[in-house]
Amino acid sequence: MKDKHFRIPETQATDFEVLCKLLGIPEKQAGQIALREWVRRNRAQVSLEIWTETRGSIAPMNNALIKLQLTILKADLREVNELLEKVAPEHQLEFLRKAQKMIPTALALIAETDDQELRGIVSEIVQKVSK
Repeated sequence: MKDKHFRIPETQATDFEVLCKLLGIPEKQAGQIALREWVRRNRAQVSLEIWTETRGSIAPMNNALIKLQLTILKADLREVNELLEKVAPEHQLEFLRKAQKMIPTALALIAETDDQELRGIVSEIVQKVSK
């Protein structure tokens, strides 16, 4: 366990203490529950890229969220990849910018999950850009 100390307004602290006493829940346990729920509710608001920059790993994230992000990222990159083939060269820059924003997240996911399909899509885009 890691020690954390928070300062909260007195009225909020009093409400917390009274509720814990009435519910028969130790304050420490209620605080842990509240913090765990806050993290669970707010984790989805942080992009995977930012999460990996600050945590160094996506292991703490829920597997379902990882699969969801993989699915969405693959679909978005496939779309960019297909459009790069179809659009005139003067319009490719727009789609390359979209790919540029997604590639760091894709690389973080590849490193963590070793998803070969995503690796293949990224490789195709990189090959097209290298031509």
